[in-house]
Amino acid sequence: MNLLSTNKLGAISLVVGPTLAFIMFLIQPGGLLIDSTPGSDALGLIGVWQANAVMVKITSGLIMLGLALMAFGIYEVHVAHRGSRGDGLNMAGLALISIGVIAWLVVQSLVITLASTYPPQEAWMAIYAIRTSLLLTGGVAVSLGIVLFAFSVLIDTRGMAFTILTWLAALAGLVGMAEWLVAIFNSDAMDSATTVARGMYIVYVIWLITLGIRLAKEEEEG
Repeated sequence: MNLLSTNKLGAISLVVGPTLAFIMFLIQPGGLLIDSTPGSDALGLIGVWQANAVMVKITSGLIMLGLALMAFGIYEVHVAHRGSRGDGLNMAGLALISIGVIAWLVVQSLVITLASTYPPQEAWMAIYAIRTSLLLTGGVAVSLGIVLFAFSVLIDTRGMAFTILTWLAALAGLVGMAEWLVAIFNSDAMDSATTVARGMYIVYVIWLITLGIRLAKEEEEG
Protein backbone atom coordinates (compact mmCIF):
# COMPACT_ATOMS: atom_id res chain seq x y z
CA MET A 1 0.00 0.00 0.00
CA ASN A 2 1.27 3.43 -0.98
CA LEU A 3 1.74 5.46 2.20
CA LEU A 4 1.11 8.66 0.22
CA SER A 5 -2.04 7.47 -1.55
CA THR A 6 -5.13 9.62 -1.08
CA ASN A 7 -6.97 6.77 0.62
CA LYS A 8 -4.11 6.26 3.09
CA LEU A 9 -3.85 9.97 3.82
CA GLY A 10 -7.63 10.15 4.13
CA ALA A 11 -7.60 7.28 6.62
CA ILE A 12 -4.87 8.94 8.69
CA SER A 13 -6.78 12.24 8.55
CA LEU A 14 -9.94 10.56 9.89
CA VAL A 15 -8.00 9.17 12.82
CA VAL A 16 -5.89 12.23 13.61
CA GLY A 17 -8.22 15.11 12.65
CA PRO A 18 -11.32 14.47 14.82
CA THR A 19 -9.15 13.35 17.74
CA LEU A 20 -6.97 16.46 17.59
CA ALA A 21 -9.95 18.82 17.30
CA PHE A 22 -11.77 17.12 20.18
CA ILE A 23 -8.78 17.17 22.55
CA MET A 24 -8.01 20.82 21.77
CA PHE A 25 -11.67 21.72 22.28
CA LEU A 26 -11.59 20.07 25.72
CA ILE A 27 -8.54 22.05 26.87
CA GLN A 28 -9.40 25.36 25.21
CA PRO A 29 -9.87 28.01 27.94
CA GLY A 30 -13.53 28.78 28.50
CA GLY A 31 -14.54 25.26 27.45
CA LEU A 32 -15.14 22.14 29.48
CA LEU A 33 -11.92 21.71 31.46
CA ILE A 34 -10.13 25.05 31.81
CA ASP A 35 -11.96 28.12 33.19
CA SER A 36 -15.30 26.68 32.09
CA THR A 37 -17.70 29.51 31.25
CA PRO A 38 -21.31 29.36 29.94
CA GLY A 39 -21.59 30.17 26.26
CA SER A 40 -24.28 32.72 27.03
CA ASP A 41 -21.85 34.74 29.17
CA ALA A 42 -20.26 36.73 26.37
CA LEU A 43 -18.14 39.07 28.47
CA GLY A 44 -17.11 36.23 30.77
CA LEU A 45 -15.89 34.12 27.86
CA ILE A 46 -14.12 37.03 26.19
CA GLY A 47 -12.40 37.79 29.50
CA VAL A 48 -11.22 34.17 29.80
CA TRP A 49 -9.96 34.16 26.22
CA GLN A 50 -8.03 37.39 26.65
CA ALA A 51 -6.56 36.23 29.96
CA ASN A 52 -5.32 33.03 28.26
CA ALA A 53 -4.62 34.47 24.82
CA VAL A 54 -1.65 32.27 23.89
CA MET A 55 -3.39 29.05 24.91
CA VAL A 56 -6.58 30.09 23.11
CA LYS A 57 -4.74 30.87 19.88
CA ILE A 58 -2.81 27.60 19.95
CA THR A 59 -5.89 25.47 20.66
CA SER A 60 -7.99 27.35 18.08
CA GLY A 61 -5.33 26.83 15.43
CA LEU A 62 -5.09 23.13 16.19
CA ILE A 63 -8.88 22.79 16.23
CA MET A 64 -8.93 24.35 12.77
CA LEU A 65 -6.24 21.92 11.60
CA GLY A 66 -8.15 18.97 13.06
CA LEU A 67 -11.40 20.03 11.38
CA ALA A 68 -9.66 20.47 8.03
CA LEU A 69 -8.12 16.99 8.30
CA MET A 70 -11.49 15.54 9.23
CA ALA A 71 -13.14 17.14 6.19
CA PHE A 72 -10.42 15.76 3.91
CA GLY A 73 -10.81 12.29 5.38
CA ILE A 74 -14.59 12.31 4.93
CA TYR A 75 -14.12 13.47 1.34
CA GLU A 76 -11.79 10.53 0.70
CA VAL A 77 -14.40 8.11 2.05
CA HIS A 78 -16.86 9.64 -0.41
CA VAL A 79 -14.39 9.27 -3.29
CA ALA A 80 -13.63 5.66 -2.37
CA HIS A 81 -17.35 4.80 -2.43
CA ARG A 82 -18.41 6.93 -5.39
CA GLY A 83 -21.02 5.10 -7.44
CA SER A 84 -22.12 2.95 -4.50
CA ARG A 85 -25.78 2.45 -3.57
CA GLY A 86 -25.51 5.18 -0.93
CA ASP A 87 -23.74 7.68 -3.17
CA GLY A 88 -26.51 10.30 -3.11
CA LEU A 89 -26.77 10.39 0.68
CA ASN A 90 -22.99 10.23 0.85
CA MET A 91 -22.61 13.37 -1.27
CA ALA A 92 -25.37 15.22 0.61
CA GLY A 93 -23.75 14.37 3.94
CA LEU A 94 -20.34 15.48 2.66
CA ALA A 95 -21.77 18.81 1.48
CA LEU A 96 -23.46 19.55 4.82
CA ILE A 97 -20.43 18.52 6.88
CA SER A 98 -18.23 20.72 4.69
CA ILE A 99 -20.53 23.72 5.19
CA GLY A 100 -20.53 23.13 8.95
CA VAL A 101 -16.75 22.73 9.10
CA ILE A 102 -16.26 26.00 7.19
CA ALA A 103 -18.57 27.73 9.68
CA TRP A 104 -16.60 26.28 12.61
CA LEU A 105 -13.30 27.34 11.05
CA VAL A 106 -14.61 30.91 11.00
CA VAL A 107 -15.80 30.46 14.61
CA GLN A 108 -12.26 29.63 15.71
CA SER A 109 -10.80 32.53 13.75
CA LEU A 110 -13.23 34.85 15.56
CA VAL A 111 -12.22 33.32 18.90
CA ILE A 112 -8.61 34.16 18.02
CA THR A 113 -9.72 37.72 17.22
CA LEU A 114 -11.55 38.07 20.54
CA ALA A 115 -8.53 36.69 22.40
CA SER A 116 -6.44 39.50 20.95
CA THR A 117 -6.31 43.05 22.30
CA TYR A 118 -6.58 44.96 19.03
CA PRO A 119 -10.36 44.83 18.38
CA PRO A 120 -12.07 47.90 19.92
CA GLN A 121 -14.21 46.98 22.91
CA GLU A 122 -17.37 48.27 21.23
CA ALA A 123 -16.90 45.63 18.51
CA TRP A 124 -16.63 42.68 20.91
CA MET A 125 -20.34 41.91 21.15
CA ALA A 126 -20.89 42.09 17.40
CA ILE A 127 -17.98 39.69 16.79
CA TYR A 128 -19.24 37.41 19.56
CA ALA A 129 -22.78 37.39 18.13
CA ILE A 130 -21.48 36.38 14.69
CA ARG A 131 -19.30 33.71 16.29
CA THR A 132 -22.26 32.27 18.21
CA SER A 133 -24.55 32.28 15.17
CA LEU A 134 -21.96 30.42 13.10
CA LEU A 135 -21.34 27.95 15.95
CA LEU A 136 -25.03 27.04 16.18
CA THR A 137 -25.81 26.89 12.47
CA GLY A 138 -22.57 25.02 11.81
CA GLY A 139 -23.60 22.53 14.47
CA VAL A 140 -26.90 21.87 12.71
CA ALA A 141 -25.12 21.37 9.37
CA VAL A 142 -22.47 19.01 10.77
CA SER A 143 -25.01 16.97 12.75
CA LEU A 144 -27.38 16.54 9.79
CA GLY A 145 -24.40 15.77 7.58
CA ILE A 146 -23.27 13.05 9.98
CA VAL A 147 -26.77 11.53 9.89
CA LEU A 148 -26.89 11.41 6.08
CA PHE A 149 -23.30 10.20 5.76
CA ALA A 150 -23.90 7.48 8.36
CA PHE A 151 -27.00 6.27 6.52
CA SER A 152 -25.04 6.14 3.28
CA VAL A 153 -22.39 4.03 5.01
CA LEU A 154 -25.06 1.74 6.44
CA ILE A 155 -26.38 0.99 2.96
CA ASP A 156 -23.00 -0.46 1.94
CA THR A 157 -21.80 -1.83 5.27
CA ARG A 158 -21.17 -5.44 6.17
CA GLY A 159 -20.18 -6.42 9.70
CA MET A 160 -22.30 -6.25 12.82
CA ALA A 161 -19.93 -4.26 15.05
CA PHE A 162 -19.38 -1.46 12.54
CA THR A 163 -23.09 -1.41 11.68
CA ILE A 164 -24.01 -0.89 15.34
CA LEU A 165 -21.44 1.90 15.70
CA THR A 166 -22.74 3.57 12.53
CA TRP A 167 -26.30 3.45 13.85
CA LEU A 168 -25.05 5.07 17.05
CA ALA A 169 -23.37 7.81 14.99
CA ALA A 170 -26.62 8.43 13.10
CA LEU A 171 -28.57 8.58 16.38
CA ALA A 172 -25.98 10.94 17.88
CA GLY A 173 -26.32 13.14 14.80
CA LEU A 174 -30.09 13.32 15.23
CA VAL A 175 -29.75 14.19 18.92
CA GLY A 176 -27.06 16.76 18.15
CA MET A 177 -29.14 18.39 15.42
CA ALA A 178 -32.18 18.59 17.69
CA GLU A 179 -30.15 20.20 20.49
CA TRP A 180 -28.49 22.74 18.16
CA LEU A 181 -31.98 23.69 16.92
CA VAL A 182 -33.19 24.08 20.52
CA ALA A 183 -30.24 26.40 21.16
CA ILE A 184 -31.17 28.46 18.08
CA PHE A 185 -34.86 28.80 18.86
CA ASN A 186 -34.69 29.01 22.67
CA SER A 187 -31.92 31.31 23.86
CA ASP A 188 -32.70 30.49 27.50
CA ALA A 189 -31.80 26.85 26.87
CA MET A 190 -28.71 27.57 24.79
CA ASP A 191 -26.14 26.53 27.42
CA SER A 192 -27.75 23.20 28.29
CA ALA A 193 -28.61 22.39 24.67
CA THR A 194 -25.12 23.11 23.35
CA THR A 195 -23.63 21.02 26.15
CA VAL A 196 -25.70 18.00 25.08
CA ALA A 197 -24.98 18.64 21.39
CA ARG A 198 -21.24 18.83 22.04
CA GLY A 199 -21.46 15.62 24.04
CA MET A 200 -22.34 13.85 20.79
CA TYR A 201 -18.81 14.63 19.52
CA ILE A 202 -17.50 11.66 21.48
CA VAL A 203 -19.61 9.30 19.36
CA TYR A 204 -18.63 11.15 16.16
CA VAL A 205 -14.93 10.89 16.96
CA ILE A 206 -15.06 7.16 17.74
CA TRP A 207 -17.07 6.46 14.58
CA LEU A 208 -14.84 8.58 12.33
CA ILE A 209 -11.71 6.88 13.68
CA THR A 210 -13.30 3.49 12.93
CA LEU A 211 -14.31 4.76 9.49
CA GLY A 212 -10.70 5.79 8.86
CA ILE A 213 -9.39 2.36 9.88
CA ARG A 214 -11.98 0.77 7.59
CA LEU A 215 -10.86 3.00 4.69
CA ALA A 216 -7.25 1.92 5.18
CA LYS A 217 -8.24 -1.75 5.25
CA GLU A 218 -10.27 -1.35 2.07
CA GLU A 219 -7.16 -0.12 0.25
CA GLU A 220 -5.10 -3.02 1.60
CA GLU A 221 -7.74 -5.51 0.47
CA GLY A 222 -8.02 -3.77 -2.91
